[in-house]
Amino acid sequence: PYGQRVATHSVEGELLVWDQIDIAGGKKQSISRRMALDGSSIRTIAWAPADSEFIAATSKHVYRLVYNEETAEWAPCDMVLSQLRPYDRIFTYPADPIDRFGSPQKTQSYYISTVDKEAMSVQTWQAAGHHGKVVFVGSSILSSPARFDRVSRVMPVAHPFFSRDNIMATFDSSSGKLLIWGIRTDTRFVWFCSKEHRLPCMNVDMIRYNSIDKAAIVSSEPDGSQVVTIWVFSSASRASHYLPAGTIRPRSKSDRVREIRWHLTEFAQTYLGIQWDKHIDIYCQERNLDDAWTCVFSIDARDYGADKTIGSFSFTAAGEPTFSIDRKL
Repeated sequence: PYGQRVATHSVEGELLVWDQIDIAGGKKQSISRRMALDGSSIRTIAWAPADSEFIAATSKHVYRLVYNEETAEWAPCDMVLSQLRPYDRIFTYPADPIDRFGSPQKTQSYYISTVDKEAMSVQTWQAAGHHGKVVFVGSSILSSPARFDRVSRVMPVAHPFFSRDNIMATFDSSSGKLLIWGIRTDTRFVWFCSKEHRLPCMNVDMIRYNSIDKAAIVSSEPDGSQVVTIWVFSSASRASHYLPAGTIRPRSKSDRVREIRWHLTEFAQTYLGIQWDKHIDIYCQERNLDDAWTCVFSIDARDYGADKTIGSFSFTAAGEPTFSIDRKL
């Protein structure tokens, strides 16, 4: 979300990086770097708060990839996260606020956190900027009551990109509690619940909460089909004030949601991208109508071949929907 570079991976575990994305030219995008890492499958790719560094977590290790300006090449830094325990999710976020929209400093310090749902615990490390050391910050048990079965990084979409009160979202399907977590670092590193929202009990498959307090929640219906509900929360209150802001249903009952991404334009227009099995739908929220969402564009994998599937999907910092098919971007 911090630049125009893109990283993705193949089903074989090969890491693919694109440095230059020529949207206007409409040309084929050339892969800048291919890396096999340790040969195991890649679980997560997460950018640091600069477009010159990101982490790639495989089933065996966590690697930090750094771009060398002098050689114009990417290189993996062998990185062992000290005291790393098994985890369900891993993500990154800035250690300090980013000064200008989309223009973080290359030396920006950032945190790496892993979440264990069963233990309700978070482990955190700090990376001291470009090529800096990675040190263990500590392990935290989330305050009670904090039971949850879904967890997600809060997606940064607006200036300022980073708020210490809006870092992680957890959801408990049995109670309908959606909790937003932040950090305090004054005397020691501490996680705390900054907001609590009570929603209807849902069989939730995925949550995507963004930094302007809007959420897209994927849940399963009794017939097995999935539905996406959109929620708008009051950012001015710690208590639960929300509006159900729309429902999006699949084209067929068997269609499954693979990914959801948010984007906010400089004119505060909200876009929502939903990746289904064979297509991507881009929705726009209509002005002055909280519950009105219009599909403004669709991307169909069949346009690229009868047997093609979409691998990964995201928005760049400038708002271009970007997706991969085979090894092409």
